[in-house]
Amino acid sequence: MTSKRKRDWADPSIKLNSLEEKIFGFLLEVLKDERRKTVLRVAGGWVRDKLLQLECDDIDIDIALDDISGKDFAHIVEEHLEKSLEHSSVAVFLKNPDKSKHLETARIKIFDVWIDLVNLRTETYADSSRVPEIVLGTAEEDALRRDLTINALFYNINDGVVEDLTSLGLTDLREGIIRTPLQPRTTFLDDPLRALRAVRFAGKLGFKVNPDVIEACRLPEVRSALETKVSKERIGIEVDKMLRSASPLTCVNLLRDLSLFPSVFLPDEMPNMDPLEFEVEEAPKRCSAGMSKFLSTLESSKLSLPKKLLRIGLLASLLRPFGGKHVHYAQSKPSRQGTVAAHIIRHCLKLPGRDADEVTIIHVCSAKLENPSFVQNRLNLGTLVRESKVLLPTVLLLAQSQNENISAEQIQRTIIEMRLENAASLKPLLNGKEIMRLLPKLSKGPKLGEIMHEQIDWQLAHQDFTADKCKQWIAEKHASFL
Repeated sequence: MTSKRKRDWADPSIKLNSLEEKIFGFLLEVLKDERRKTVLRVAGGWVRDKLLQLECDDIDIDIALDDISGKDFAHIVEEHLEKSLEHSSVAVFLKNPDKSKHLETARIKIFDVWIDLVNLRTETYADSSRVPEIVLGTAEEDALRRDLTINALFYNINDGVVEDLTSLGLTDLREGIIRTPLQPRTTFLDDPLRALRAVRFAGKLGFKVNPDVIEACRLPEVRSALETKVSKERIGIEVDKMLRSASPLTCVNLLRDLSLFPSVFLPDEMPNMDPLEFEVEEAPKRCSAGMSKFLSTLESSKLSLPKKLLRIGLLASLLRPFGGKHVHYAQSKPSRQGTVAAHIIRHCLKLPGRDADEVTIIHVCSAKLENPSFVQNRLNLGTLVRESKVLLPTVLLLAQSQNENISAEQIQRTIIEMRLENAASLKPLLNGKEIMRLLPKLSKGPKLGEIMHEQIDWQLAHQDFTADKCKQWIAEKHASFL
């Protein structure tokens, strides 16, 4: 997706599609029928993306109301939908219901599109929290409270015009600039997550970060606030969106250049971490370099990765400098350990445990390919295919990105030549009952499981295996059970 398409910025109007025209037209009819003077303003990303002429798979519309709560307006709209025989659903989300009933946020489905309805508002923040105290506000106050000028634009449904109440949003969209409506230091100290959002939108849209924003991100108090006021889950969500964006490397490089990388990935001491081969201050540079090499390798390779594998490959390449290093959880009984990369994923980013498991597999398997003789051994290569499963292309590309003497495509060809491409789904030739009939003195238990495992290894090691050959090999190796 391109960040900006050429348009006539002298006329910053929005062209609605047929569904949007239908939704907005219906809402205006509701106002007319109810004789209400409520001003309906679409806010946020929808306005930004429509002005940039970016196509979105899903319509995401947030409407700010100036004189009625989201809940009350949603129920009015629902009544009109019922009269028009249109099915609708209303969901109301309460925040501090005892204090702010007038600020309830509602969602309503109109013509199969979910619409968020909420009052215009302004916010005040406590020093210890990024969760604001919200009160009713004007359209200008609502625009100024937002994270970025490009996200502070409104589309006035009543008048069919774009409103730039910060006086900077349209200019910044046209020039490709990431800027905050208020002073960035104040904006980021109020809600430090906005610093990460600035990074993400810069990467997503290919925009330049305003110097004042850069300076504010580098302030020690902003980095400290990011570590103490924002939950790990929220940080992980932003990182995940960066990985899924059009320019993940740009986002990582910005985290490095804005001195935010340690606050995101290394906010606290690792428990009993193995010594690194480099100073921890070098981590941002090494991690971004690892992702850069991975993307360059992918671009030059004939191998391709679907979006899911690309995301996990980016995460694995980013954390590759920590590959092979462990943290030791002494407080657990019995004592256990995990990789540094897995600890960052699970505890610093709070991403799914599956992400940590898959990154660990990619790191372990790609490291095995460092040995040039490894791929010449059929058992080694077959075992690697079984361990990697669907992650195999990512394993091969990461290995090549770390060592120019490794060719992912050549290893892939070797796997096919050795007929190991289906090794991940390989089943034992003999089941447990057949083995016990072959070895009469063998009983159920660990030994049987061990022989079953050996059987798979034997099949991987021998390209032309048959059931008869397998029986002969098992009988010879375990003659004591005959």
